[in-house]
Amino acid sequence: MTRFQRVYEAAIFRTLGATTRKLAGMLAFEYGLLGVLAGLIAAAGASVLAWSLSRKLLNIPWVAAPGTTLAGVVLTGLLVLVVGVVASLEVLRQKPLSTLRSE
Repeated sequence: MTRFQRVYEAAIFRTLGATTRKLAGMLAFEYGLLGVLAGLIAAAGASVLAWSLSRKLLNIPWVAAPGTTLAGVVLTGLLVLVVGVVASLEVLRQKPLSTLRSE
């Protein structure tokens, strides 16, 4: 979403009674979910690439590393969550009245 869309959505939620804490929780959940999804896609791609390189190009046995894969997914989720919430702090600070009047 664009910044303006996020600000407008937050103004609507505030008008309906959402607190800043609730909005921050919604943003954190959204960005956390996006981060985990991105981590899962990246982990799947990296595993397929590692398998194909080790088996086809290097002719060595491939051993899965589920701990490293899980750590990558979790760290990606946390990184996207933190960056997303920090980037959206301005959305949480906007007052709904000025946003809705400008529409």
